[in-house]
Amino acid sequence: DEAIDNVASYISTFSAGVSSASTESVEAAPASTVAVNVSGSAEKGKTSYAVCVSCHGVDGAGNKALNAPRISGQQEWYVARQLANFKVGIRGSHEEDVYGQQMRPMAMILANEQAVADVAAYTNTLNSAPAASTVQGDAAAGKAVYGVCVSCHGANGEGNKALNSPAIAGQHDWYIVRQLQNFKKGIRGSDAGDTYGQQMSPMAMTLVDDTTINNVAAYISTLHFVRGTTFYGSPCSSSFPFICGLLFSLFVLANCFMNSSNVLKFFVASLEKKCYKFSGGTIRRLLVYCIVL
Repeated sequence: DEAIDNVASYISTFSAGVSSASTESVEAAPASTVAVNVSGSAEKGKTSYAVCVSCHGVDGAGNKALNAPRISGQQEWYVARQLANFKVGIRGSHEEDVYGQQMRPMAMILANEQAVADVAAYTNTLNSAPAASTVQGDAAAGKAVYGVCVSCHGANGEGNKALNSPAIAGQHDWYIVRQLQNFKKGIRGSDAGDTYGQQMSPMAMTLVDDTTINNVAAYISTLHFVRGTTFYGSPCSSSFPFICGLLFSLFVLANCFMNSSNVLKFFVASLEKKCYKFSGGTIRRLLVYCIVL
């Protein structure tokens, strides 16, 4: 009931009715979420990223001590949008958004849309290990609650550009907790120009308390996804194809002398040891990729 009341309260802030067209003068509508419509250059973006390194790290892994989220593994379009939003004040201007206010001046250093696109393009080349879990939560309970999130953010937290949903797998759980709390409190997603943030706010309001938020964050920290040929969620991301190729060769050789099912079990178990973040089911699906390689 509390969650329903929260959403109802949020909806009550919407303008009642739809005004009919008239010849009377009206105030200009606030700017909507900024779209970045130019292609970025990772090479040029690398130079600008030098300002970002001190907080987000050389590999984009983020830094809890500096309240900087992980940005490696995030979609380029989303990074560009958030930088643009910070730059114009759609994000980071709320009086209670302390850390957003720290980020906004950094975004304002980027001179124009092209500079924003270039930095976003460069962050798209970064690769870092998924963030370690720090939040105390019940991942099993969080999985049930995540059922509301899956339609937009995906079963593996990979995000969906068509639905304007960012990737959340691999992100710091403390950052996810903070952003969910910000959305719920209206610190984020309340700006008239934050179209997509306004879509997220009611979702956060369904999380009835901090315990529920922590549970969802704990579950999200278990999610992993594949982007291109980089296997996120594994400490052996860069060497995974090589390891698969080597083990697959051994698999074929051993299959000549052993029972096929036993060999497959051994193969999957070996991969799980090498890439402990992956489940056996995920490994089996990835084998198809490796065989194609």
